[in-house]
Order: sequence, then C-alpha cells, then structure tokens
Amino acid sequence: MEYVLSFSNFTLPFAKSELVDGKSFTPEELRWGYVRAEFGIGYRRQVSPGNQDNMFAADLLVEPGFLYFHKSSDAAANFIAPHNTPELRFHLQTRYDALVRKTRISLKT
Repeated sequence: MEYVLSFSNFTLPFAKSELVDGKSFTPEELRWGYVRAEFGIGYRRQVSPGNQDNMFAADLLVEPGFLYFHKSSDAAANFIAPHNTPELRFHLQTRYDALVRKTRISLKT
C-alpha cells in the first residue's frame, strides 16, 4: 500500500485569445488557469519475470481543483468572462508491465 500526493498548477502571466483567420481575436481575450491537488492510495507489487521495472500498480485518486477566469484589459466592454468554478475528479488507474528485456553486452579486446 502506498499514499499518493501531487499538485498541478497552470497559471500563465498573459492573456490568451482565439485565432480568427490566423489573427488573435482580442475582444474575447481571457486570462485563465487552474490549480489542482491530487491525493489517494495505491498498491504496487513486482510481477514475473521479476526484473526491477516489472510491476503491477493500481491507484485510486481524488483530485479537487479550481478553474479561474479573468477578462483581460484588451477585451471588449460587453465581454463576460466565465464564472470561476470548483471541480472534483476521481481517477482509477492501473499499470501492468511484464516485458522481457534483453540486454546485449559486447566486450571487445
């Protein structure tokens, strides 16, 4: 059994906008990003053929987060930014690796 904890942040210091005919459409320019934490439990064990990286792993994770939006100074006066939004995600992930890896070492004298 193992415990899992991580943090994810997507915050850019500049506004982004859609492209229309290859040009930035500034009336809808928006600064946005997200902040997420992730925590959960996991299980991991070695599998045959028993090499160091041959394993079965399973993780159950909960990921609370927050999406935020701000209208940029170049946006149109009537442009309404989306509401800031809390979110909650659940992840169940598994991994099974039982590859046979062959190493060939050649020593020439």
